[in-house]
Parts: sequence; C-alpha cells; structure tokens
Amino acid sequence: MMLLRVLDATSSSFAAVSTVLRCLKQQCSDAQLLVDLFVNYDCDLESSNLFERTVNTLVKVAQRSDAQCEEGHMTPAQAAGVRNDAMLCLVCVLSSLAVWIDNAEGADSAHAGKGDKQGSG
Repeated sequence: MMLLRVLDATSSSFAAVSTVLRCLKQQCSDAQLLVDLFVNYDCDLESSNLFERTVNTLVKVAQRSDAQCEEGHMTPAQAAGVRNDAMLCLVCVLSSLAVWIDNAEGADSAHAGKGDKQGSG
C-alpha cells in the first residue's frame, strides 16, 4: 500500500516513482503473488481491493499528463519514461496471469487425464 501512495501523489519525485515502478514490475511478474493478492484481499469483503487498486493506480500513472508530472519536478522525457514503465507493469500483469492460467489449465487437463486412465483400468 505504501508503494501505491508514492504513485498516487503527483508531487512524487522522479527517483521515487521510478524506484516504485521497478519494484512493482518485479511483483507484477510474479503471477502467484498477483493471484494471492486478488484472492486474499479483493475477494474478502472485509479487506481493501489491493489488486484492483494496484492496477488502477498503474493505469492512472500511464495516463498522467506532462503537466501532472511537472508537479513532481519531472522533465517531459522523464514523464514519458514513467508512463512507459507503468505500461510495462500492466503488460507484466497480463502476461503473468496468462501464463498462470495456461499452467492451471495444463494441470487440470493432466489431472483429468490421470483420472481417465485410472477409471479405465
């Protein structure tokens, strides 16, 4: 949650935002972490929607205007880099979850295949 506060604040420095985005990119590359965040936070009615908030924050950063980035004392080139890094994080989320789904479907079909072999013997 603390990482997201840095991204939410348009007055955050380029160094802080870049560091947070590097951290988030690593976390967004871990599909099991993303699934666990969703299941343990977003699906729990008593908890905050951490996965949703993370994705929404990354979308907002990716769509941030140069004027908003100037509040954080970023040059236009730095602002473009920040927007690009936020988009890369979002791509990592989608790629990671796609791989996770493929692995889960592969495990399900392998498990179903074992059941068929056991039942036919």
